[in-house]
Amino acid sequence: MKTDSEIWAKYWDKEAMSFNRIYTDDAGVRGILNRIFRHDMEGRFRFALERANLELRPDILEIGCGGGAHTCAFLEAGAMSVTGIDLSSQMLSIAKERLKKINRYKDRAIFIEGDFMIGEFNRKFDVATIIGVFDYISNSQAFLKKALELAPLVIATFPMAGTLRALIRRVRLAMKGCPVYFYSRAAIDDMAEACGASVSEIEIIGQLYCAVFKK
Repeated sequence: MKTDSEIWAKYWDKEAMSFNRIYTDDAGVRGILNRIFRHDMEGRFRFALERANLELRPDILEIGCGGGAHTCAFLEAGAMSVTGIDLSSQMLSIAKERLKKINRYKDRAIFIEGDFMIGEFNRKFDVATIIGVFDYISNSQAFLKKALELAPLVIATFPMAGTLRALIRRVRLAMKGCPVYFYSRAAIDDMAEACGASVSEIEIIGQLYCAVFKK
């Protein structure tokens, strides 16, 4: 039986090219639809950028870096370094190509293919980001706990439970054999408390909870 990580690695390898078109300046029908139905993705992107203390030139751990759109934005906004980890080899190929286009930052980014919960890190970070990842994590408390052990500030997003979109996603992804998870505000607070952390800020953007955790 495949693990969640194996299921999602296969899923994102297949969806990588299509998903990353969201981050292009597409003025056609696709671009219009993305702006209408995925506006909370832009919102979570800005939320992370504005709260990562980029003026302090932090070292960032980007968990679930995907195609590297956030990686490049963090570097351009002042991050000293970004270490990105992702399950999907195809996503990381896109991330590396995206980084080449801003070649002056190539020595300040590292990409790792693998499962965050299995990976070993021989250093600490100033900030960790977990954007668009908790949707796919069965043991979210352990995941957050490990992130907080690596960085004192964690920025994360959680899809809201109890919405029509949540129901549609659950059914659509179940048909593909992919588990997906949704959260209440109370569940996020409980998770933070169990990890010995506090939720210093939380904002609802579209149908997402965008949160900042501090140890």
